[in-house]
Amino acid sequence: MQVNKRWVFSFQYTRRGATTLWDRGRGELREDPPGDAWRGAQVWVGEQSEKLEWVYVAIEKTIDTDDDLEDWRAEALDEAEKSTDAEFRMRHPGAGLV
Repeated sequence: MQVNKRWVFSFQYTRRGATTLWDRGRGELREDPPGDAWRGAQVWVGEQSEKLEWVYVAIEKTIDTDDDLEDWRAEALDEAEKSTDAEFRMRHPGAGLV
């Protein structure tokens, strides 16, 4: 049997002093409740300032109920990191991620 799993990942980007270098923190995860209306995979920016920015991404995967959920979460995390980094770079073209 297959089920749809939805996750929302959030990443905190923190600027290093007055430089153009930013650090991406470890992604935080929450599973989207099955009853919530799905708006599709998307990336959006939350709280932001000169030194701090939160970027979120929603991801949905169709998985077999027999599959290892941790493997799917790891794959979704990898996809989320790429999506949020791309959004961050688009918003800050001269910034370096370290």
